[in-house]
Amino acid sequence: MHEPSYLAFLRDAPREWAGLPGAGAEVVPNMHPTPEMLAHGARAPEGVVGRAGWFLADTACAIGPDTWASAVASAGAALAAADAVAGGARAAYALCRPPGHHAYSRRAGGHCYLNNAALAAEAAAPGRVPRASPCSTSTCTTATVRRGSSGIAATC
Repeated sequence: MHEPSYLAFLRDAPREWAGLPGAGAEVVPNMHPTPEMLAHGARAPEGVVGRAGWFLADTACAIGPDTWASAVASAGAALAAADAVAGGARAAYALCRPPGHHAYSRRAGGHCYLNNAALAAEAAAPGRVPRASPCSTSTCTTATVRRGSSGIAATC
């Protein structure tokens, strides 16, 4: 679901950012690649400041020292709901914070870092082995997983 380089950025960026002279407490992007840059083959920058703009879609998704652990725990809740439904429960409800519906496969956005509903749906897909841990507007903080006649579905 999420690209390894993006996941590594989420995990490691606070430590790299803290090593910058005069760095604030949170990683906050101050630039983003433009469509023109992307159309001409732009690649992720090597420095943490450039990667912040590359991997964070907006300034509403600042990254602090506990962001990675919080995002992983939130995704784990959605995956636990998927596991419960895969194990026979009719429905399961996961209260996820941070939410995940604005997260892309390689970008955070709108206070969302990992796409919890997509991870739950992927885990619940036929033929997939359920797993308990990984590796929405910002009012959407839940993932509901249901078993129906057409299979298992996860929604935000």
